[in-house]
Amino acid sequence: MPGQPKRNPRGLAGGATRVHRGGSWKSRFSNLRASARSANAAKFASNDVGFRIVAEIPGG
Repeated sequence: MPGQPKRNPRGLAGGATRVHRGGSWKSRFSNLRASARSANAAKFASNDVGFRIVAEIPGG
């Protein structure tokens, strides 16, 4: 976006769509990568949209 820093830029304050990054358990093989992008409605919800928490279990 013009006038924004190249690192950690601010997005738009509003809008009808949002960008979803990465793939999910039901994505096509070609979208199973961190750089995959898709646009959906701002209030879109699905069982394959969210974030993953990863933790190392001591002794595991």
